[in-house]
This record gives sequence, C-alpha cells and structure tokens, in this order.
Amino acid sequence: MINLLSNLIPLGLSSSYPSLPDGESFLEKIIPNIWAFLVQFLALIVLIILFFVLAYKPVRNIIKKRQDHIEGQINQAEKTNLESQQKLNEANLTLSTSKKDALKIIDDAKEDALKQKDLIIKQTNEEINNLKTKAQEDIKREKERARDEINRTIIDVALSASKEVLKREINEDDNQKLIDEFINNIDKE
Repeated sequence: MINLLSNLIPLGLSSSYPSLPDGESFLEKIIPNIWAFLVQFLALIVLIILFFVLAYKPVRNIIKKRQDHIEGQINQAEKTNLESQQKLNEANLTLSTSKKDALKIIDDAKEDALKQKDLIIKQTNEEINNLKTKAQEDIKREKERARDEINRTIIDVALSASKEVLKREINEDDNQKLIDEFINNIDKE
C-alpha cells in the first residue's frame, strides 16, 4: 500500500510532465496484489454465504410464516364475514317470511272473523224471522181462540137469553141452527 502511495505522489506533485510508468508498475497500480484480492474475494463470498445461511433464510422463513399467518387470518376473517353475511341474509329472509306469515295469519283471522260475523248475523236474522213467524202464528191462533171463545160466550148468552124469551128448551137442531146463523152474522160484521 505504501508503494502505491509513493507511486501516486510523484505523479501528482511532479512539476514536469508526468512520466508513463513501465508495464509492470502500471499493472501493479491497476490490479493490486492478486493473492490479496482473491483472499478478500473469497472472504466476501464466505460472508455472503454465512449471511444467507445464518440471517437471510431464517428471516425469510420468519417472514414467510408471518405472511402465511396473516393470509390465514385474512382468509379466516373473509370466511367469517361471508358466514356472517349468509346468516344475516338468512335472518332477514326468515324475518321477512315471518312478517308475511304474520300478515297472512292476521288477514286469515280477519276473514274468519268477518265470516263468523256474517254467519252470526244470518243466524240471528233467521232466528228473528222464525220468532216473528212463530209470534205471528201464535197471535193468529190466539185471535182465533179468542174469537172462538167470544163466539161460545156469545152463543151461551144468546141461548140463555133465548131460553128466557121462549121459556122453553131448544132442541139440538134448533140450537145448531141458531149458532150457525149467529156465526154467519158475526163473520159478516
């Protein structure tokens, strides 16, 4: 190294034109000691190999494991997100189906209630009409019974009065004749 520096100093400090070194010294200046270069080059290769084996591969493996772990976590998160989305969709579908079912049940219940209402109203109207018809028939029968009763009472009074007037007993044929005439007169009135 000293030799190299001593050779450089005269070149740069010389006041005269530089002289060209001879072939061997020129080669020494360009390529230093070849054995030292080879030793340093081999040492560099050994250091690179040691660095690769001792540092790069373990760090690369750690980084690869970390990358795989992160990718696994991301995949797991995506899978969980997808499952959550599917469950949310199922829940929404179930909810909408339940709402539709509830509305259908309510509509069916309303329809059944209206049918029951109509049926009850129809039955009530039929019962009212039946009661009205029965009441009218009862009134008609009572009128006829009252009329028959009045007719009998009138006939009895008439017979009693005719006995008193005639002072005798009227026979069955006369009695029937009088009754028929009296009923005909009442019916005409």
